[in-house]
Amino acid sequence: DGLVLECKIFGSLVIRNVTIQNGTNGGLFVTHSSSNNMGNPGTVLILKSIFKNNSTETNGGGITIGAVSHTGKSANIWLIDNIISNNIARQGAGAFFTIRAEAVSNNWGHVVLLGNTITDNEVICGDGGGVHIRYTSDRDPAGRILLKGNTISSNSAYGEGSGCTGIGGGIFIFSRSSAEREYPSSLNMITLEENNIINNLSQRSGGGVYVFSEADDGRAAAIKIDKNIISNNTAIDSGGIDVTSISSDLGRSGDIYFNQNFISRNTS
Repeated sequence: DGLVLECKIFGSLVIRNVTIQNGTNGGLFVTHSSSNNMGNPGTVLILKSIFKNNSTETNGGGITIGAVSHTGKSANIWLIDNIISNNIARQGAGAFFTIRAEAVSNNWGHVVLLGNTITDNEVICGDGGGVHIRYTSDRDPAGRILLKGNTISSNSAYGEGSGCTGIGGGIFIFSRSSAEREYPSSLNMITLEENNIINNLSQRSGGGVYVFSEADDGRAAAIKIDKNIISNNTAIDSGGIDVTSISSDLGRSGDIYFNQNFISRNTS
């Protein structure tokens, strides 16, 4: 019972070919801290593993990764060819990522999910039934976020009760940048490419996908939605996909690109 595996690291971590299941306080919990301006920021790599039937009353039923850069470079996070299924949490039931960059580093960490199967996960009071990614940067642009070739299906985000939200049944992504100048979009982009996002449910908005990009200064992350199948998802608002890029104070909104997506039979 309890948490299955907890890792606190300053460098790199590789998890390969393991099964993490039946945790009652979540499955995998990783915290990464970086404080060296000149050193390698480190990488968290999780591949060909199974995370199933874990639950928690907080965030991240299957996987939780929290990375913070105080004075140095941010970590890179990679999930490749994993199965994440039947997990329950308050937010990010399948996988929950929170990345915070507090310093000027000129080397921003990336979050990359490739070829994962993320199914039948349930958020009970928050956002991101399958995947929840929250990336904030105090001084630099938020780094790149890429989801490619994943199957994200039959996940749900419920929002009943006081203080509950229920946004992003399949995917929830939030990016906030406070950079003092604009950077190329290649360094500051959210990309969803060639994913199958099917049969997800949100009780508020973004049944399949919810993406929100904001800039307090500089320019918000660009958003690219390319060659995805987004089908049979359900929400009160925006059953298939809800994408927003805004600016406040001195910031500018980011560009939004849609290309060759198949979006059908979503309900709102």
